[in-house]
Amino acid sequence: MVSYSAIEDYIRDLKRELSGVDEAIISDAIDDTEEHLGLRVQELLEEGVAKLKEDAVAKAVADFGTPSEVARAYLELNDELKGKEEKRQKKKEKRSLFCDIFCIYGDWRVYTGLIYLLLMFPLGLIYFTYMVTMISLGIGMLVTVLGIFILILFLLSNYGLSWLHSRMTEVMLGIRMPRKPRKLKAKGTWWQRIKAMFRDPRMYSSLLYMFLMFPLGIFYFTVFVTLIAASIGLMMSPFTTLLSEIMNLPIGIPSPPEARAVLLPLAVILGFLLLTWTLHLSSILAHLHGKLTRSLLLKR
Repeated sequence: MVSYSAIEDYIRDLKRELSGVDEAIISDAIDDTEEHLGLRVQELLEEGVAKLKEDAVAKAVADFGTPSEVARAYLELNDELKGKEEKRQKKKEKRSLFCDIFCIYGDWRVYTGLIYLLLMFPLGLIYFTYMVTMISLGIGMLVTVLGIFILILFLLSNYGLSWLHSRMTEVMLGIRMPRKPRKLKAKGTWWQRIKAMFRDPRMYSSLLYMFLMFPLGIFYFTVFVTLIAASIGLMMSPFTTLLSEIMNLPIGIPSPPEARAVLLPLAVILGFLLLTWTLHLSSILAHLHGKLTRSLLLKR
């Protein structure tokens, strides 16, 4: 068994053992291992079992297991994830063209994905307002200690917001995301921890993602509200036309009475096809947005 004197060396070998595994699972494995070994090393030093940090790391690793042993449990998770994905792909391959187009109405993930995209507008607005307010307030008060405190608090809160959003992404889109909140691994003085935070690439990528949510949310909300409203309006045209005749109101599709027998069924069919295309579009955009979320919130 290889003897380790630093947790970083153990993590490097663990990454090598997990090569090719889903990035979210690797992130969880690294976070779990760093947390466990860090706490165990601290306990050994405080109890006096080990006097040097190197000796404490070696003993903690010996109790914890080799990188290959630790990786085995996460490899099983990865195989389970791959198995689920392969089953989904096989189901898609067996479907006919008709089912590929219209079975989307029976896929509940499509609806959660559509809701997810629509939620990007209010959430993006909240994040953008919070971001602009905190940054402006912090920079405006930089001449005092309070300004620095506000900026640090904002950056730390960004880790929590990113984690909450990644959990929502996994639940609604079914995309595997890290299940442990991001923690700063730096020890020492506050200044050393702050420097470590500014060296963390995930801080910048998550800030970029939170900023992008606002314009993307406006786009998603505008596109899908318009398409859904148009689809429902077309499919409801026979009822609105009938209502316009009963109440003598200018609603429904304006058309001569002799042409309605053709135009109204055609409008219903067109509305149904438009709604079907809208659901397919939402599924594609939700998948792409999930990849963007995964890319920016998983960055190490």
